[in-house]
Amino acid sequence: MAGDQATPQEQYEAALAELPPKQARLVREYLADLHQRNAAIRAGYSEKTADVQASQILRKLKVQQAVSLGLQLAAMGAPEVLARLSAEAAADMSDFLRVDEEEITLTWSVLSVPTGEDGEADVGSAVMRLAREENVQPTERILHTVTVKRATARLDLLEAGRRGKLGLIKEYTLDDKGNTKIKLHDAHAARVELAKIHGLIIDRKELSGPNGGPIEIDDARDTLADKLTRRLESGDSDAGTGGDSGA
Repeated sequence: MAGDQATPQEQYEAALAELPPKQARLVREYLADLHQRNAAIRAGYSEKTADVQASQILRKLKVQQAVSLGLQLAAMGAPEVLARLSAEAAADMSDFLRVDEEEITLTWSVLSVPTGEDGEADVGSAVMRLAREENVQPTERILHTVTVKRATARLDLLEAGRRGKLGLIKEYTLDDKGNTKIKLHDAHAARVELAKIHGLIIDRKELSGPNGGPIEIDDARDTLADKLTRRLESGDSDAGTGGDSGA
């Protein structure tokens, strides 16, 4: 049947098509953040009755079916989960930085400071003398000027977006001075999760006894003996006790 061959996306769209337009929009909005009241308001329902309206509509059978199909469509499969974790584990700030080389000019000047009777620089007298002068510029006594090159790192979110890296950002902030800050997902935590999935890390709780205590050796032996006894009693000749099986 044609319906059996429909993709999850087609099934979801078909379920929405069976709903009145406003209810279908409510479903879409609800799936965005799973917040009933906000979804109802965004869908065009009155703020005063949004809670009640959303609660009533989301209890309708066809609406529940559409929501269920939408959730299934949005759910990550195991391959995608592993891909996301792998990307987070491998991410670093170099994915978001552009390093430019720029030229800067360094200039420095000297201020003639007289020496007092004690041999120390008399800064106070020099400042007072300058204060009496007119149109004093700090660069009037330039000793040297030099142009140097330096590397400057800048955030390049545009290039990161082109490379599909924006999903690695956990937090993004922009202050009132226009300075941008980003925080990535915890790469170490992602690596630990991957290691657990691949069996490289074993949770100590899995190797502990009752209530997190140590495993008693005698209990372990008794358990093994019980298993062997049950197999022998059932006539399992391959149970194996370490001795001869024949007479």
